[in-house]
Amino acid sequence: MSKKDMEFHLELHLKWGPKHGYSSVADLYGVDEIIRNYANVSREVDEKIYELHLDWTQLRTLVETTLSTKSKFYREMDGETYKLASKTEKLVVPLIVVIEGDLSLSNTFPDIEKLLTEIYFVSNISVPGILDLYQPEIYVKGECVYEPIALSSFYFEELGDGIRGSRDF
Repeated sequence: MSKKDMEFHLELHLKWGPKHGYSSVADLYGVDEIIRNYANVSREVDEKIYELHLDWTQLRTLVETTLSTKSKFYREMDGETYKLASKTEKLVVPLIVVIEGDLSLSNTFPDIEKLLTEIYFVSNISVPGILDLYQPEIYVKGECVYEPIALSSFYFEELGDGIRGSRDF
């Protein structure tokens, strides 16, 4: 970071819920790909460079938790174990934005939103239903300062189920 660069510490707040149906180790691999590809990202905006550093640790922990039928995402009823697909957890992704020069933080929000949309699509194409950006909010010092577009993974899950279902006959 040079003397001209500005660094902002933000939080991306999401309501996260487990995938409907079966969870597998492939879900963890999907999250590991998100971490590998989207933990540190550089973008250029109007000939200015900014960097995004996202900490996906909590997402990985939540997805790992869904693999255990003994976790809070499952309930036993009449001797059967059922996944609670409607169970949501607050997911907080720490986000550091480093801006080169005098570009203001508020000018980067649309580009952060584009990046989140990219992450959402890439993640859900690889593992349908793995990441939901439902009711996202960006916080600075405990105050919500921006609400990116809400994107639900429901359609990706249904598409994945449809593809799997069409191969069953």
